[in-house]
Amino acid sequence: MCPDNTRAKKQKQLIFPADDIHYPGQTNHDACYIPECVRQHNGEPLYILVAHWCLQQQDWVQRSQ
Repeated sequence: MCPDNTRAKKQKQLIFPADDIHYPGQTNHDACYIPECVRQHNGEPLYILVAHWCLQQQDWVQRSQ
């Protein structure tokens, strides 16, 4: 049986590969997941990524998303 912290690291790697993590320039945001459809805009501020995602979805962001 492996310690909890080892298992958590393995799960974290499966859920959030390095290319999926974005560290926005705004200090009021933590690292977040980037959907595949907007990864080409990686490095942009979070609000720009959200705007591109909304354009592709042709809808506003919902609280549940």
